Amino acid sequence: MSNEVSIQDSIYSVEKDFNQVNSYKMSFAKEAGFAMQLLQSNDYLLKAAKSNPTALEYAIINLSSIGISLNPALKESYLVPRGGKICLDISYIGLTKLATDTGAIEWVQAEIVKAKDDFEYQGVGKAPIHKMNPFSDRGEVIGVYCVAKLSTGESLSTIMSKADCDAIRDKSSQASKSGPWVTFYEEMLKKTVIKRAAKLWPKSERIQTAVEVLNEHEGIDFGSYAKGAHADQPSLDIKADEKTFKNIRDLLAFNKKTEEGLLKYINGKFKTELKTVEEMGPIHIEEAYRALGSK
Repeated sequence: MSNEVSIQDSIYSVEKDFNQVNSYKMSFAKEAGFAMQLLQSNDYLLKAAKSNPTALEYAIINLSSIGISLNPALKESYLVPRGGKICLDISYIGLTKLATDTGAIEWVQAEIVKAKDDFEYQGVGKAPIHKMNPFSDRGEVIGVYCVAKLSTGESLSTIMSKADCDAIRDKSSQASKSGPWVTFYEEMLKKTVIKRAAKLWPKSERIQTAVEVLNEHEGIDFGSYAKGAHADQPSLDIKADEKTFKNIRDLLAFNKKTEEGLLKYINGKFKTELKTVEEMGPIHIEEAYRALGSK
């Protein structure tokens, strides 16, 4: 019981940070409840949360910064264990919702292509011709595509072969004998093609943040984060304590940047009014490290 209480305390400790970046009217109480429900129903997930509560806290905060729910009925996102820690995973349904909610596109549909289907790609500006019998043996998976309709009425098509998707899977920290690439292979193909397609859609910071969260946790296409971005930079600590605030100031000095400039950037991104580095919460610190560590 004491361990479960500590996990619950860990979740509720980020309520302030959750609400600071909550631009999408997310209910902290509901999302905290969904998180506890998921953790209590999966011993392996609960074990990962206990071993690294900070990762669990970041995952909860990211829900608010993106505007995506853990509600199991919606199937938009999940808490999953990876590398001994909890990560926020966003389904292709969740990515589709984000894209349509932001107005980047009117709708998007992803489909699997199999060997016995009749498929004809007509270029990026037209929907492919895809004929199939969903009630027959369609053969092996050979690829995946998605079609998005823009607000202008135009269509954008993105296609990926199975080999292309598998190459991305193999670069991922999820590439193993278990996990979503094994148990939900076709769903992962759809998510992969939507992530690629999103690069062609009208710019949306919300979608971009979601894709960055996925890439960071899946181990795919990592950007240059502060830790290890430059060999001669000060070592970093992600905890919100005096050492962290000193590290941030050391990075500012290293990069010849000012605290005022960093705070202006953070406040603009998260719609906050932080006046000192010491007022930063976990998600602000993570973003500061990202900004100061980029090459």
